[in-house]
Amino acid sequence: MVGTKNLGLKQFNSMLGIISDQTDAASITPAEKPKVEKISFVNQLNTKYNAPPTSLLNVVKEEKVDYSQEYREKTAIIESILSNFKIPAKVNNVVRGPKVTRYELAMPM
Repeated sequence: MVGTKNLGLKQFNSMLGIISDQTDAASITPAEKPKVEKISFVNQLNTKYNAPPTSLLNVVKEEKVDYSQEYREKTAIIESILSNFKIPAKVNNVVRGPKVTRYELAMPM
């Protein structure tokens, strides 16, 4: 390579601004650590708990939705799929939950 010369580690580090002298490194003071207050476990147990205010809770408006048509459609689908597999079961009851709707089946006796 043209225009480059061999540098020793010391010269290379000094070019980059890295301290190579022990005296220079000792003069640098580390950043002060933030002081942390130590709290013992016993003190934490003896403190009184303050519950958050109920004003933080959102008021939920309950929607009045009629799901009966949807239940009838899905009941028909379930019963047709069961009949395709020659299972003579019928949907006996539908229980709607917050996340899952349960379709109860009844087998003929």
